[in-house]
Amino acid sequence: MLMKKTGFVAVIVIVIFFCSSVIPCLAVEPVWTYSDENRKFEDIAVAPDGSSVVAGAGKVLFLSGEGTILANEPFGDRLIQSKDGSTIVTEYSSTVSSTIYLFKKKTDAGGNQILQKIWDAQQPDKVVSFAVSDNGERIACSAGTNDIYVLDGSTGTRLGNDENLSSRVAISGRGTTIAGISFSQGVKFFDSRGGFVKEYDIPLSGQTNSLLIDTNGSLIVFNTGMNIYAANISNESDVWKTENPSEVNCLAMTPAGDIIVAGTTNGTVDFYDRKQNLSWTYYSNSGTESGQAIKSVSMTQDGSRIITGSIDGKVILFNETGSPLWIYKTKNKPIKKVAIAADGSLAIASGDDAMYAFSMDDAEGSPENPVPSRSAPLPTSSSGKPLTGSAEPGNTTTIPVLRTPSAVPKTPATIMTEYSVIHKATQSPHNGTAGIVALLILFFIIKRQDHR
Repeated sequence: MLMKKTGFVAVIVIVIFFCSSVIPCLAVEPVWTYSDENRKFEDIAVAPDGSSVVAGAGKVLFLSGEGTILANEPFGDRLIQSKDGSTIVTEYSSTVSSTIYLFKKKTDAGGNQILQKIWDAQQPDKVVSFAVSDNGERIACSAGTNDIYVLDGSTGTRLGNDENLSSRVAISGRGTTIAGISFSQGVKFFDSRGGFVKEYDIPLSGQTNSLLIDTNGSLIVFNTGMNIYAANISNESDVWKTENPSEVNCLAMTPAGDIIVAGTTNGTVDFYDRKQNLSWTYYSNSGTESGQAIKSVSMTQDGSRIITGSIDGKVILFNETGSPLWIYKTKNKPIKKVAIAADGSLAIASGDDAMYAFSMDDAEGSPENPVPSRSAPLPTSSSGKPLTGSAEPGNTTTIPVLRTPSAVPKTPATIMTEYSVIHKATQSPHNGTAGIVALLILFFIIKRQDHR
């Protein structure tokens, strides 16, 4: 009798093991959504601590982390947020010129988060690309067919320019190095005031959708057609180059440049580890469907959580081993932009006319050590008083994020099983085959015991 009871318990244990091995992820619902048929969402950003969201949709929408509209400011279609979360730079263009706006996140006398416009600066040519340093002190802009130039983050004054052409620009986190790239003139580097420094001899094989540079300004990463390059700026040596089977749509990189994630037109997500090896590839396409390209990818500061959006309307959250933690599927609405807080607390996805917010409470194994927000506005209580921490630079206290009941009730999670991940370097500790084999072995052992 004891033997049978022991066998039964063992079966239960193995079944639990089996289920945990073959279930790749859960489906979730957004904690809140925001939609407006009269707006087209072009860009989104999330504060490092998940306390606020900014969207460019003709106007600049500023929302709390719980989905409450805090401000609606003119103007901005495209936007970028400084890494520290303190500064929002937006761009609004006519057919021949552009205006750059700079906003600072502030807390008013009542303790409410607001966006305060610091300056706007009209540019004589249409801006095609722009980037901001980590603390918002420098903004690099490219006019595409004319030149690149640098604006002072405090005043909007043009600090300097160069007539070398660049269709896309990036600026290092410290604002000391600017990279520019164009198919006709290649890869070039500039100083903090836009002065030309040197040219990098890398053959370009197609369009560049993403140009990234690390905090120190020592590593540049970009795509050109189906190729991904990561190059060391200081010694002009290629760190590595890889060719993808299809066009690369988007890239994301940790501030230190030690993790790179790519999204492609054929629906794959590729993860390159700290040694620039392809660690895993995830296939988001489920078979014969078309139009499943990954359009946007974003990740936390430490690379432990990665979120992607696809043209067929899937939002997927991964951990660093390539396991999808959950999947959300829109009703045939393409996802064109995704963003995630540096500490992994909140993620946002957007289509043309809607935004979807996801709490990382839904993800298994949330990051144990949230990244502190150094100069983002402090969360406030209902009385308007700050809860804790300091927004002064250099403070390393973790700032807590307020969590109120969801604006949209969550629905029970359902099992999703149609997607796959292929590990290039190491396999996951468990897999479905191992679970099945274990069940079969245990079944035969128990049957033999019953016959005795």
